[in-house]
Amino acid sequence: MGIQHLLKTVEYSKEVCVVSDELLHRIQGDLLEMMKDFAVVLKKHNIEWTLSGGSILGAIRHHGFIPWDDDIDLFMKRKEYEKFRKVFKEELGDKYDLYEPGDKDYIYNMPQIHKKGTELISIQSPEVTKGGLFVDIFILENTYNNDFRRKIHGLKSTMLLFIDSSLRMKACKSNILKYTDNNEQIRKEINKRANFAFLFSCNSLEKWLKITDNYFSKVKEDTDYLVCPSGAKHFFGEIYPRSMFEGTREEKFDTEMLNVPLKAEEYLSQRYGNNYMEIPKDSEKERHIYAKIDLGGEA
Repeated sequence: MGIQHLLKTVEYSKEVCVVSDELLHRIQGDLLEMMKDFAVVLKKHNIEWTLSGGSILGAIRHHGFIPWDDDIDLFMKRKEYEKFRKVFKEELGDKYDLYEPGDKDYIYNMPQIHKKGTELISIQSPEVTKGGLFVDIFILENTYNNDFRRKIHGLKSTMLLFIDSSLRMKACKSNILKYTDNNEQIRKEINKRANFAFLFSCNSLEKWLKITDNYFSKVKEDTDYLVCPSGAKHFFGEIYPRSMFEGTREEKFDTEMLNVPLKAEEYLSQRYGNNYMEIPKDSEKERHIYAKIDLGGEA
């Protein structure tokens, strides 16, 4: 049983913050306000983007958030993301921070936009971490048309993700054990991964994250395939034909109209299976627990 599954089922200490229905509703509302801000800037600068992952599923199946979800995810192709990061500070820097792989005390493989004046600190975090209310940006990278070269790209990306994960687990170990009351099963799973970290200690986690990000984006020319190496299913589970992401359309997302891929249904079938419209059982719905939550302003 892996650490991610265990963290969804384990009993937590009394110090954690469990997201109530009322708090979830506020988180979703604040995220939607963030998206309204982003959409204006993205349109102004002709930057192509779509919702990603579960946010596409929410748009198609629920016409908004998946009712029990507490996040919004975006896709951008690498060239579009580079355009976005160049205008971010001027356009959005007053209200938001952009964190990227390689930034000090940032521990993830994908960029995130954090709302200033808020805190949303994960159980899986080091003592010092970036932790505002956030939107993930999953970058769609070019990968090779040639099967063999694409496989090499994928194997090295997967190896780098393992290195990053090992160092991340070591950095987060004390907090995870603290909030899970030193659960023995979790301790074993953490040690299994963290024990590899010493092999890669020639570089800091931030340095490895930057190395990984640079390698993800090594294929500069447009090809027939796109891949999202930082996605939940990693490189080999997130390879898509470029045609799947050629063009976007708007779908109702709560009170807004937000972009999804023109071929959103094809994406959902590949990503979640042909039964993606079925509502999962209550036991399969994710619960949301944080070390600290502060959304700023009045509760």
